[in-house]
Amino acid sequence: MKKSDISPMPEYFDRYINLVADVELLQAFDKSLEQLDSLDKNLMAQLNGKKYALDKWTVNGVFQHLIDFERILSYRALIFARNIGITPQGIDENQLARKMNADQRTVVNLIEELKTVRTATKILFESFDQEALLNTGINWKYEMSVLAMGFNMIGHQIHHFNVIREKYYPLLDETMTSSESITEANLAQPKTLTSLVRTNQTEWQPLNEPGVSGIFVKPLLFDKETQRTPTILLKFEAGATYPAHNHPSGEEIFVIEGDLKLDKDHLYTGDYLYTAPNRKHAVRSVNGCIVLTKTPEEVEILKDLNF
Repeated sequence: MKKSDISPMPEYFDRYINLVADVELLQAFDKSLEQLDSLDKNLMAQLNGKKYALDKWTVNGVFQHLIDFERILSYRALIFARNIGITPQGIDENQLARKMNADQRTVVNLIEELKTVRTATKILFESFDQEALLNTGINWKYEMSVLAMGFNMIGHQIHHFNVIREKYYPLLDETMTSSESITEANLAQPKTLTSLVRTNQTEWQPLNEPGVSGIFVKPLLFDKETQRTPTILLKFEAGATYPAHNHPSGEEIFVIEGDLKLDKDHLYTGDYLYTAPNRKHAVRSVNGCIVLTKTPEEVEILKDLNF
């Protein structure tokens, strides 16, 4: 069964479920295991014990959190699938985290454990027939089907991987800067950190903006100074539109596949368009497309203009 077979979509947990592609559940589990296998363990090892704010977990804690809740949610899914009719006890994630001792382990070791737990979870869900997948129960305070529980666990991982990429990876730049000796040569060179994103191993995320549907995003480069992601991949379904807006600092677009219409400009595969600062347009794809965009500054939606 696919994500689109979840009905109704549970409140709160939809934020995780909607990060997963609309594929068969077991296929989504396989994809999540591929994501774990593709992690750069050398990079992860450099993040051992690091946190981006005093009140946040270390990256070790993030992986332990994923492991702990995968086990808890798997137990709940089993209870719901067997239709026992009981509501499992709620869990305070922060109380659970206080005793997890994740920083006494390496990130690489935690990744290996998560892979083992995820494999066991997949085997559990393989044993459920359609009737079991459609059984429901109360997870925290919201009713969810077993099917939704499975997609929720996968989306939970995607959510935290996005946080690691956007919040923890920039810490490596700080480590480089603090560990290098300050010389005239160093001062003359800009401090940069290579950022590799394997886009075929990340999931499309819905672009959650008012009045927007059928548009999905994959973040690429996170800008630590502005706390936003100016470089992204966008996927438009056929007929999808983005409302009229202004680009205060301009925009660059490269069409990887498909077509994209920006007012009078109709772009096709291989086309590149630069939009000057303070130019306005609406966007539509007739047949669907995937584009690479770089937008240095947040766009301004123009509610009173039609194009």
